[in-house]
Order: sequence, then structure tokens, then C-alpha cells
Amino acid sequence: VDQQLLLYGGRFADGVTSSDVWVLINQADVSVWAVQPAPERLPPPRAMHAAAFCPIVGAMFVIGGFAVESTSNGGVEGPKLVENIMWKWNASWDRWTRQPVALSFKPRVASAMDIVNGVLVVFGGFTANAATLSDTWRFTTVTMHWAQSN
Repeated sequence: VDQQLLLYGGRFADGVTSSDVWVLINQADVSVWAVQPAPERLPPPRAMHAAAFCPIVGAMFVIGGFAVESTSNGGVEGPKLVENIMWKWNASWDRWTRQPVALSFKPRVASAMDIVNGVLVVFGGFTANAATLSDTWRFTTVTMHWAQSN
């Protein structure tokens, strides 16, 4: 976003998984990291996900990865594969919303993702059983349409 770098989630060295949005702000010769205040609704903390920012719609998209959800007694469950869930963080509204995913899009971790002219491109990754995925998907951020590339 402008002269900023966005990072979402990840796993710390102590094994704790995060749902924070961090912003690296570049000003003159100084770069400063700042955590965004948490909005009311957050995706579950996750690691090994893919994320990319689309300047055309002013939003960061996050897909896949291992999510960790709190249990009712305050403990934390082990990693769980996020199944066909994509989240969109609107930078202007500071709000997360779930986005549709194609029915045949397989749950994945460690995929590669980038934005090209408003089209999110997702490639590969691994399934919950560690099977390698080599498929490529496109998501048009303006029309919210998914298509698999051949």
C-alpha cells in the first residue's frame, strides 16, 4: 500500500500462531514496523498461508495455510488445514470478510500467490496429506470470479 509492506499472521519462534496485520512504513530513510489494531472479526491465526495485496480494490487477500482456533477452555488446538477459505482485508475499512472459493479448489498450504492487473494468481502448494499440488488458479478481484488455468 503506497510506501508500505503488509504482513499477515505466521508462526513465531515459540510456536505461537498469529492473526496480526503488520505494516512496514517507509518514511525518508527510516522504516518502522507497526501492528494494525485488530478489527472485531479476524480470520483464525494461521501459518504457511499465501497473501497478496491488490491496489485496484485496496485489499489484501489471504488463502489457505494451517489455522489454529482457541478451544472453549482457553487452550489452543493443534494446526488444522483451512478448507477452501479465502479472507479479504479491506485496508480502508480495516475489515475482514470471507470470500467465495471455487468448489474444485483444493485446501492447501505453502502455495505461491501474486496479483497481476487485479487478478490473483495462486499456484501449487501441498494438501493435508503432503501431496504436491501443481495447479494454477486465477481470481478476478473486481468480478469475484474463479477460473482454473490449463
